Amino acid sequence: CKLYKQYRGMGSSAAMKDGSAARYGHDRKDVATKAAAEGIEALKESVGSLSGVLRELVGGIQSGMGYLGAANLEQLRKNARYIRVSPAGQKESAPHDVITVKTSDASGESAK
Repeated sequence: CKLYKQYRGMGSSAAMKDGSAARYGHDRKDVATKAAAEGIEALKESVGSLSGVLRELVGGIQSGMGYLGAANLEQLRKNARYIRVSPAGQKESAPHDVITVKTSDASGESAK
């Protein structure tokens, strides 16, 4: 059983009806007749519990600290370098030319 959460862009009709219309210069009551929706409403598959998401986030930070030889967050901030990666570089840095049979999800369990 997959779980989904609702995603509403702030410019979507539903979000504007719920109060974000003022951000776009519209009265809440005028949304249905005057406002053109600029956002979408969609369903997004849930990635797991907050603790699982945080575990993956912390693991990623720890991995980056290891690459930099940083023993703490102060050293991480001092040693960090930001670089631009082209779309082609992003594609090349990801696994390719393979068939994925298992991926990790935020809950810590393997997913197919």
